[in-house]
Amino acid sequence: MNRNSAAIAAISLTCLAACSTGGAREPDIAMDEPPPATGSPVTPPLLTRTEVDSAEALEKLKNARGMTLQWISWDYMGPVAVSDNSGVIRISASQSARTGDGKASMLGDIVRITDNEFIFRGRITIIDTPDTGRECVLDSATAGDQTFAITQNRPYWRLRNFEWCDGLTDYVDIYF
Repeated sequence: MNRNSAAIAAISLTCLAACSTGGAREPDIAMDEPPPATGSPVTPPLLTRTEVDSAEALEKLKNARGMTLQWISWDYMGPVAVSDNSGVIRISASQSARTGDGKASMLGDIVRITDNEFIFRGRITIIDTPDTGRECVLDSATAGDQTFAITQNRPYWRLRNFEWCDGLTDYVDIYF
């Protein structure tokens, strides 16, 4: 065996030992493939059942009194409908300005509900409020699931992601 053959054999044995350690290894990625885009839509897993950690909180949600967005009004609420679709709790809520075009709505599923919060998977939309022409869409497919929480013994769950659109603070509340 000449010197070149011996060097190639040593490198091959080193590579073989490193690759066969049984540990995790990096996935094979073709060098000409572009990296995955960040912030691209991701389809959330299909929900087959809402995880209910608090039957009392679930009853509060099923009997919710209304929805508000502070830009529209805290003086009157929009309707909330909660249904059970074969073990998946679904919520639909909205509020519309009494004068002007302002609207807020949400539609989606409850992933989990505990004593003080619920995890929402779906879409929240704010249109024409507080300014005409403003349009905000918060979708779980691009932003992930959203948490609504009861804090400071308030009589509502509040969306915990306050500044998800154009830097303004939006208070989306579901009252019980």
